[in-house]
Amino acid sequence: MNMRNAITVSALLLASVVMNDVTAAQTSAPQITITPTAARNVITGSPKRFTGSVRVQSLFDPTEPSRTSGGAVTFQPE
Repeated sequence: MNMRNAITVSALLLASVVMNDVTAAQTSAPQITITPTAARNVITGSPKRFTGSVRVQSLFDPTEPSRTSGGAVTFQPE
C-alpha cells in the first residue's frame, strides 16, 4: 500500500468514526416539550412555605431519573 492509499484509508476510517459519534449524539439529545400556558396547573401556595396569598404555576414536571420540577410563583397583593 502506498502512502496516498494509506492516507485515504485513514481518512475514511476517521470519517466513519466521526459520523457514528454524531449519529449517537443526535439520537440521545434531550427532547423539548412545549406546553401552552392555559394547560399548566396552577395551585395555591402552601402556607407552610409562603406568607400571604401565593399562586404557583407549574412550568415543568420531573422526568425520571430527575426529581426536579419548576414553577412560577406569583405573590398576590393583600
